[in-house]
Amino acid sequence: MQEKLNKLILLFKPLSDKYEKVATSRYGKLIRMSSYHVYPLLFLPTRCAMWMADLGNSIMQKLLLSLLFAIGAFLTRSAGCIINDIADIKFDGKVDRTKNRPLITGEVKVSEAIILACVMLLLGVILLLLLPNRVLYIAIIALFMIILYPLSKRFTNVPQLILGFTFNLGVIMAWLTVSTSGIIQLTVLYIGFALLTFAYDTVYACQDIEYDREAGIKSFPLFIQSRGIDIQEIVWRIYKASFTLIGIAGLGMNMGNSFYIALVTIIYITSNSLDSCDVYIPSSCNDHFKKISLILVILFLGILFGK
Repeated sequence: MQEKLNKLILLFKPLSDKYEKVATSRYGKLIRMSSYHVYPLLFLPTRCAMWMADLGNSIMQKLLLSLLFAIGAFLTRSAGCIINDIADIKFDGKVDRTKNRPLITGEVKVSEAIILACVMLLLGVILLLLLPNRVLYIAIIALFMIILYPLSKRFTNVPQLILGFTFNLGVIMAWLTVSTSGIIQLTVLYIGFALLTFAYDTVYACQDIEYDREAGIKSFPLFIQSRGIDIQEIVWRIYKASFTLIGIAGLGMNMGNSFYIALVTIIYITSNSLDSCDVYIPSSCNDHFKKISLILVILFLGILFGK
């Protein structure tokens, strides 16, 4: 078995090496290709929505739509990273985690970054032409929200919540691609995923809490801390609200037992992960953040087998 696994690893090694080469190039660093664990956070909620809403498409149609949304997730995230870096160019140099980003080091010029962002968005528009017209309206809102998010750090204490609603607009797009019914369930599911992002990104933002304070950037962890409230307690409340709403959406769509088994499982995993997380240790925050992909995989499998 181990020999077969080693052969499989060797088979994909050239592809992996090529990806790593591109990811460490100046443009690859600009769009954060090395942080590949983030892509499932953007893509899997769309898959969950698509499978929960879809009652008629064939497996082949679902696979093609999955591919479109996977590419869309890559393009959207890449453009979002660039826009975020341009907006935060005066702040990123003051933060240890972001001081080596290409726009700060000068590896990439702002004009180059703008051109690349426009290319990414143009490719995204081409993909939209393959989807129903009703999805276009959500895409326009998504573009506005992608621009709004990095600016929100200047005027609101909850930029992580705005990111949650921005990051998960693909849930609405995926649902409306396959169905025009169940709008109430869709709304509940969308808010549930937005709160999930709000929770894990609040933990993630704890890595920069001292830098944000010094730079004058607003964040939800800073706001909670200024009120003398335990950050983990608030985050757990947000997680509970998120899982409750996702569960209600599943109930409204008559999901099977595997969905609820998956939901209970991810609640258990999230609770344990949060309990063991020290929000004042960056590596601990990052470890919790990386577990969210596993949570979303389990949830998707629950939906897949619960239809």
